[in-house]
Amino acid sequence: MIFEIRNNKAFPTTFALLKEPYKSIWEEDTSPDKDTAIKFFSYLEFMCNPRKSNPFFSYKDDERIKKVCKEVFKDENFIVPSELVLATIAFKDDLEHASSGYSALVDAENALHKMRKFLNDLDPAKTTPNGTLLLKPKDVILAAKEMPGLVDRLRLAREKVNQELDESAVKTRNQRQPNRWEE
Repeated sequence: MIFEIRNNKAFPTTFALLKEPYKSIWEEDTSPDKDTAIKFFSYLEFMCNPRKSNPFFSYKDDERIKKVCKEVFKDENFIVPSELVLATIAFKDDLEHASSGYSALVDAENALHKMRKFLNDLDPAKTTPNGTLLLKPKDVILAAKEMPGLVDRLRLAREKVNQELDESAVKTRNQRQPNRWEE
């Protein structure tokens, strides 16, 4: 676990402060309350973490960026600094190493968004220059029928990734998560 969520803000754990780029983000913020660093960490958490507690993970990437920027920086058109983009890449890399299914989950989320877009943009009356239907009704019905199964498999994949992330988190001797006073 790299960040701890308190009052809808991400705070770094001791382990995060030992690792780049999180260490640099924390040290470069010289304010006493570390407000900029906490905003950057919150951005990372909301952009990347697949946990159920993250209300932004199920959005498409471009939509997620705007919603997270609006939540964290109070401006959906906030220009994300390059150091934060690099930190996002590093955080995703950390999550991929903590969970073997993380990258597959991200790919599955993207595939589901593409399938939804395909079904929403579908014009069943569209024809080829010869006048035949571009898509067979049977194929469209099959794609629509497969959608609930895709959603269920995605839910199961997300649960597996959450389980893997929980198992990789730091634990005490009796195999439980330490609370904030034990660290």
